[in-house]
Amino acid sequence: MVTNQIEIARPDTPELALMLPLGSGDAAKLGVGNKGRLLDKAVSALLPVPTGFILLDRVWTEAVRNDLIH
Repeated sequence: MVTNQIEIARPDTPELALMLPLGSGDAAKLGVGNKGRLLDKAVSALLPVPTGFILLDRVWTEAVRNDLIH
């Protein structure tokens, strides 16, 4: 799914995502750092975590490539 030009993980294509919703269960598979993985697990375990998402390293790469960051 594309939202504001950022690909969000879908169950059939998590490897193409630039961001993951917390609780998706895909953080560990995509090499997300410890903080992101633990927040993802906490949401899945129904612990009180604010709604949010994880931006993947590819976001930085795409922003630099498209001259959005100088």
